[in-house]
Amino acid sequence: MKSKRTSVSIPKYYVHWTVLFLLAFTPNLFLFFYDEITLKSELFLLLGAAFCLFPALFLKSKLYFGIYFPFVLLAPIEIGHIIVNKISLTSGFLLTMLSANSNEIVSYLSSFKLLLVFVVIYWGLYIFLWIKIPNNHFFWKKSKKIALWLYVFLFVGIVLLSIVSLMVRSEKTSLIQVGDTIKYSFKTKFQKIYPFGLGYKTYYAISEKIELKNRLEKIKDFTFNPLVKDEDESELYIFIMGESARYTNFGINGYERNTTPLLDNMNKLGTLLTFSNVYASGNLTNSVLPLLLTRATVFETNIAKEEKSLVTLFREAEFKTYLLSNQGENEVFLRQIRKEAGFNYINNNDFSFDEKYDGLLLPQIDSILKEKGKKKCLFLFTLGSHYKYNFRYPPHFEKFTPTIAKTFFTYEIVEKNKELFVNAYDNSVLYTDYFIYEIIKKVENQNCKAVLFYISDHGENLFDSPKVNLGHGTLNPTKQELHVPLFIWFSDYYLQTVDFVVESLRNNLDKRVNSSNVFHTFANIAGIKYDLYQKERDFSSKSFVADSVHWVLNPELELIKFKE
Repeated sequence: MKSKRTSVSIPKYYVHWTVLFLLAFTPNLFLFFYDEITLKSELFLLLGAAFCLFPALFLKSKLYFGIYFPFVLLAPIEIGHIIVNKISLTSGFLLTMLSANSNEIVSYLSSFKLLLVFVVIYWGLYIFLWIKIPNNHFFWKKSKKIALWLYVFLFVGIVLLSIVSLMVRSEKTSLIQVGDTIKYSFKTKFQKIYPFGLGYKTYYAISEKIELKNRLEKIKDFTFNPLVKDEDESELYIFIMGESARYTNFGINGYERNTTPLLDNMNKLGTLLTFSNVYASGNLTNSVLPLLLTRATVFETNIAKEEKSLVTLFREAEFKTYLLSNQGENEVFLRQIRKEAGFNYINNNDFSFDEKYDGLLLPQIDSILKEKGKKKCLFLFTLGSHYKYNFRYPPHFEKFTPTIAKTFFTYEIVEKNKELFVNAYDNSVLYTDYFIYEIIKKVENQNCKAVLFYISDHGENLFDSPKVNLGHGTLNPTKQELHVPLFIWFSDYYLQTVDFVVESLRNNLDKRVNSSNVFHTFANIAGIKYDLYQKERDFSSKSFVADSVHWVLNPELELIKFKE
């Protein structure tokens, strides 16, 4: 007796099955070809195919491709995002779509209307083949066993790579860290594979939207009630948060390399002050950012969830407020302050996206400076020197060579390659110098009372000790992760009219400053008066009191005492 499978032309069935799978897998193919094709990207493509094929070991064809059908309908959105941004959909983009009204969504989709014919053909071909294909298992019993063994080897391989990566990059290894690393490794891979990534990011976006809604509801009635000044003069204040910038690699701070030639000239002219003893209150952005922009401290972190931020303080003081971010929206707090700003621009591209330079924000700044209004405050969140360092600057800023290749494997993050990583990092600092100088030049042309305030969220390890190799976020923060650059530039008009604030800042140049001092200092520099002001936490005040002990939040949000 012949089996049912023999009644179907096996080659034809395999062709139909393969074409259907490739149609379902199309977003991953787009991502592969839109990125630089390397051995690493080829291996990742094969890994993605393996993940997507796994359910086919157990499901019949019609059910397998039927489950895929909703994702095929959504695939054009993913493909469109890849074409425009060269990366898969981000949770920030999905959150924006979830928060947008129907008109905004239709407006976005209409920008791809010329591709509608191809979309219809894509959908139609998938439906046609789905109807035609017989409802059989793709894998024979024997081949299924072979495939299952291959998946076992794949799983073991990923586990081993995760453990090796942890041992290379971590200062200590424990069973808990091993488990967390394996989980993180699988999660990061799933996030980049369609449709798994779409499901995870949608869930994350919905969770973030709910949390954001709860936070906004909690603080909606909060007000700083600042004293609004009557002066009719033009004022411009710019707050820039650097990323992963360490104090010691800035030429302006005495580094042996001239990584900040432009800012160094301003320092010599006396229009820029650089502070020598500034320490971040944590070594991860999501723990430090609320401490920079609210009245929260490491002892009272809850304040960040109960009060609004500097953005609102300036807005209540009748400043036009602008929020520009090259970091995307990777944290609920950033989404919260985005709601507080009068205008915002968010670049939601992934950190691993090449050519995502901070200079992308310069045209936005040009437009803002041309707008009407005498009182403006800009909050800029940059990528600065965030890993991968060689993705943070254009090719003509590659002054220090040789550097690590654009595509490299985790096993290359070893001390023998220190020079390559340090060179790339220093090039990113050189580009930061250019970026900030370009903003200052634009502000100078405004001929108004103006201040630019720069501080990094945290620093970075660059093979400074045998225990810690590269990056940040260690359980016991190092000095290199916490010692950060902070400098302030003043326009001539500000120097002439608010000299008492500048004098206090000069007197405090070498005193210990931490992230929690920024809120009160930046507000006072702008001359904003409010009831919750604490002069002892303001290093632009004569009454500033430096902390004798520096407390920080580690990645697990544990409060620990920092010892140099």
